Amino acid sequence: SASVPSWANFSELGLADPLVTTCRQLGFKRPTPVQRVIIPYLLRHDDVHLLTLAATGSGKTAAFVLPILHRLAPDPYGIFAVILTPTRELAKQIHQQVLALGSSAYNVQSALVVGGLDATRQSLDLDRRPHFCVATPGRLAELLRGPRPPMLKHVRYMVLDEADRLLAPGSGFERDISELLLHCTTSPTLAAVDGATGRERRQTCQTLLFSATMTRTLESVEEMAGAGLGRLPLKKFVIHEGLGTNEPRSKKKYVFMPSRVRDAYLLTAIRELMANGGPTKARSAIIFVSTCERAAFVSGILAQVGVDNVALHSLLSQNRRLASLAKFKSQQVRVLVATDVASRGLDIPSVDLVLNSELPRNAISYVHRVGRTARAGRRGRAISFVSEADVALVHAAEKVSGRVLEKCGDVTDEMAIKLLGPVAKAARLTKIKLNDIGFDELVQKFKERKVRDRK
Repeated sequence: SASVPSWANFSELGLADPLVTTCRQLGFKRPTPVQRVIIPYLLRHDDVHLLTLAATGSGKTAAFVLPILHRLAPDPYGIFAVILTPTRELAKQIHQQVLALGSSAYNVQSALVVGGLDATRQSLDLDRRPHFCVATPGRLAELLRGPRPPMLKHVRYMVLDEADRLLAPGSGFERDISELLLHCTTSPTLAAVDGATGRERRQTCQTLLFSATMTRTLESVEEMAGAGLGRLPLKKFVIHEGLGTNEPRSKKKYVFMPSRVRDAYLLTAIRELMANGGPTKARSAIIFVSTCERAAFVSGILAQVGVDNVALHSLLSQNRRLASLAKFKSQQVRVLVATDVASRGLDIPSVDLVLNSELPRNAISYVHRVGRTARAGRRGRAISFVSEADVALVHAAEKVSGRVLEKCGDVTDEMAIKLLGPVAKAARLTKIKLNDIGFDELVQKFKERKVRDRK
């Protein structure tokens, strides 16, 4: 665990003046705890790999982008840093933050390399040697195996954001991650001048791992990454941002109901806690569901009963996903229905209410879901809808979060019963609409493509 220094502004962290000015222009008033620990450490140490555990919404992206920019400025070249993320949305978000932090100070160039966009265009972008490459592992590895592989042998930083997910067994990223790490970390080392001695020394690619969750995979990350990562020692930081607070910022509760009428209770919660200005005065909500099919179905039901919403799941095209995210972030739409693609990493500020339509099978996913509310010191509420078959999932969620779920009194059986008819009608209409657009065929093709990708 790391004790957090008390530096009050970015100039005290040791960053170059242009970066301090950029932070001020972007409205960064005070470094967050993870930034106060990681930025000075990376400015002083270029001879260690780093594993940082810090809460979702704690400012991790700026914590690694700012020191990389500081290192880049004296001798800018490309490709200087590769940043890998598990999702396209998170990659686009980080790409935008890199440009925001670096373009005005140093005219930094960044390439976004993800699936769903034109691969030929991305290859041409990398040919121009941008300073940063922000990518999903599959697309970057695909280009690396192609006829015109990108120049990665001089990469100075390899960042794995959401590292627990990228390195998890069975994630589908294993082969691509191993290949990319091996390519970058075993390439010829770079010459650098030691600031203390003035002598030239050799540098190797630094690997920076960031995560909100510690997993068994991360505990053995040196073995997972192989010989390439072992060339430098590994330093681990655990940033406890909540220390010193006696009261949790998010209230975690449950609603018990029969599984067959789950959506009536869900709509009741939306109406009572949002539309009617309930006790949380929620301005925005994320409804988490377990599958893409459920996301489309719940989104359709809400639309039928007049609740404006957008969906975010893997069956949507990349452009539609980005459009949904943009509408929700700009508060054009206050309700987002999403799979776990939205539970991690994405910069979605001011979410007052999280509704778990179904509890996830993986208890760690529960932690990431409820972590979307009560961020950056704000308060919020997370409510999980629990049926008779979910008792084991409740116990698992309570164990991993360290909190016992309380019963929610704001959503009652009497309220939900009144909505059974409207919800049943909306469900019928939604099924017809999804059938008309060939949604079942889309699901089947998606599943077949996933099977092919695994092979």
